Amino acid sequence: MGERKECRAAVEWLRAVQNPHGGWYSFAGSMGDRRGSTGDPDSTAQVTFLMGEIYGEEDPVYRRGRRLFERHLDECARDAARGYRIRFRDGEREELDGYSLTHLLLSWILDPPRRFQSGYDASDPRVKQIMEALVDIQREDGGWRPFWAEESSPVYTVLAVRVLILSGMLAWKDVEGSVKRYAV
Repeated sequence: MGERKECRAAVEWLRAVQNPHGGWYSFAGSMGDRRGSTGDPDSTAQVTFLMGEIYGEEDPVYRRGRRLFERHLDECARDAARGYRIRFRDGEREELDGYSLTHLLLSWILDPPRRFQSGYDASDPRVKQIMEALVDIQREDGGWRPFWAEESSPVYTVLAVRVLILSGMLAWKDVEGSVKRYAV
């Protein structure tokens, strides 16, 4: 299917809508009028790593996106270190949550093991700091919540456990042992 004109058109469009900062918005041009906006971190991560898989690490589109991804990861680590994040739209403090500490490393469409094989694991001090903050914000009921919910979310709890395992902060055998103890 990669040779079909529809596939080529999609990839060419993605390359064309990369913004001057090296990122991508959730919707083409949707945030371009916000002062200082570099794009959506999720979109940037997903498209950047796709471009790297297709064109290789020397591709200029990939390299610009990767530089911005690194900045987003630095910002996330700073948020984790201070214990809160600052909302872009109004500068207000916001609690850390399961989404804000997992989305860069576990974007929806990406193959997360490849991301971690690229060095984004607990050996990276930023990732370790983010994972430690993720453990710190686990809720009393055992789950994690995204920023838009007050209750724990099964999906974000799965994502939190998954990123902890993939980053090397939690061993799969430990999780597997816990699950077996509770299995009926």
